[in-house]
Amino acid sequence: QVVDIRKGMYHVQPYKIIISHARLLLDTMRTNARWAGKSNKGPSKDELYLNLESLCKNLEKYSNLNIDIYDVEALVFTEPFLDVVKDPATTGPITLIALGAISKLVELSILNQHSKDIRDTVRSIGYSLINCVFHATDKENDAFVLIKMMKILKNILVSDIGCFLSDDLVYNMIITCYNNCVRRGNSLLRKSAEMFFMEMVNYLYSRYDFTLFIDTEEIILNEDDIINHDAPDYGSQSLILLFRFFCDIIEDNKSVELGQKSYFIMTVVNSIVEFKGSTLMHCSEIMQMITNIIGVKVLNIIKFNTFSSSFILAV
Repeated sequence: QVVDIRKGMYHVQPYKIIISHARLLLDTMRTNARWAGKSNKGPSKDELYLNLESLCKNLEKYSNLNIDIYDVEALVFTEPFLDVVKDPATTGPITLIALGAISKLVELSILNQHSKDIRDTVRSIGYSLINCVFHATDKENDAFVLIKMMKILKNILVSDIGCFLSDDLVYNMIITCYNNCVRRGNSLLRKSAEMFFMEMVNYLYSRYDFTLFIDTEEIILNEDDIINHDAPDYGSQSLILLFRFFCDIIEDNKSVELGQKSYFIMTVVNSIVEFKGSTLMHCSEIMQMITNIIGVKVLNIIKFNTFSSSFILAV
């Protein structure tokens, strides 16, 4: 049976997709020493494995009964995968498959604004991803796990379900990407993290019209957003928190020269200022940080001529 995703673009079979990912995960887990040799009735199966088996059985039953996927709480078919993502004893390849299942649910809009308990589900996914831990085995392969995790974070933020994220979660999602930007060792991981970080920051700041910033420090979205119920749960707090984080990185560098971290953050701030321009003047907290911290740093760079002229002209 082909199920029409409500208000979505795809005609997919959600039960079949979820079950196939769960079975792939189970098959891979059985090749791992932790689960190897487990019989169907083995008493030593752990909760991760049993929950995935239970998920397959329940979804097959729902499919046979023609129960709409939107009548099933979304946490029912996401939590078994998220439990794997959060398990520190799970290896990278297994974690990657679990992440792949979550990624597919987001990319195919199986998870959307019509999903049951979507707010709790989106936040559960977000917190699980930023707390993703696994047993490191190979640096190159482990990097792919982290890249996949960041890609899902970005896709959730820019999707229609991103509006259910909280200020705190949005902030921590972006900080998670930043932490991988400054991680030493793998250049692919670092470059990927920088890309996701920039995309998420630019999306977050471009979403708002700063000319409508009001005294309560809440941002009014345009009328179309309100009519379409796309007004996000997060708001001005995440914008200000992030800008304060940017300034903390810049202030931590006591030298008049810019270190690698400060230079990267300065280019991010420059991108925001270029994109939003004078409309930032309507947010007093951000303007104070630009004037008192970032502006002073730039003036010191010019005064002591500690950076290239092209960078000075850019900022």
